Amino acid sequence: TTGAKALKAGDELIAGVGQKITASPGGLKHLVQEVKGAIGRYKRPSGATTPQQRASVQGKPCVTCGEIKPKMNADHKDPLVMEYYRNDGQIDTQKMRDPNSVQPQCPSCSNQQGGFLSGFGRAMRKLFGL
Repeated sequence: TTGAKALKAGDELIAGVGQKITASPGGLKHLVQEVKGAIGRYKRPSGATTPQQRASVQGKPCVTCGEIKPKMNADHKDPLVMEYYRNDGQIDTQKMRDPNSVQPQCPSCSNQQGGFLSGFGRAMRKLFGL
């Protein structure tokens, strides 16, 4: 055994970025079923990055590595897939399109982050059975 104790009603879990979830009477299985029914599978919203956002990051250093490339990507400061799963399947689309919601990222760092976030999305789909 791993020494992990069974989840029971009233137990608190940490989910997302420091967000607490209190277990329901059916334990973790019931909690996952509640979340699954509430959210569904993440799909990136259309128009997630605007031309104004993309223009605002050109010529600025990458927030990850510091390099400046001919074409920089507009990286959402709060990755949309994480916001989606953290906020019960909701994305604030007004904030999503705000130029202040993005930061410059070079294509290489953006690709690395994209791989990580793709893995995060797969893990959430597996966790919630989506």
